[in-house]
Amino acid sequence: MSEGDSIGESVHGKPSVVYRFFTRLGQIYQSWLDKSTPYTAVRWIVTLGLSFIYMIRVYLLQNRFLLIHRCIAVQYSVGLAVFKYILWMTSGQLCNSVGDSQLPKARQV
Repeated sequence: MSEGDSIGESVHGKPSVVYRFFTRLGQIYQSWLDKSTPYTAVRWIVTLGLSFIYMIRVYLLQNRFLLIHRCIAVQYSVGLAVFKYILWMTSGQLCNSVGDSQLPKARQV
């Protein structure tokens, strides 16, 4: 393997800044998960509390919610479409949908 071929490795063999940042972010997140594992009731209370705050926010904004977040809705829709096409291409339906009659034939020599 040559220099810079592995994931997160820069040209000089040291991990890139972006790779180190996301690795550290993942370690911090995992640390918080590990610390919160014994506190099941507290996690449920926090989750329900955040959900309740979100529901109040949606209720207070009412119709403005769609106007404020239309960009997020468009991005979500585009993301779903891209995901659908990726699944379609990787599932083999692309090859099955193109019949043998549509493919160019090689000349018999």
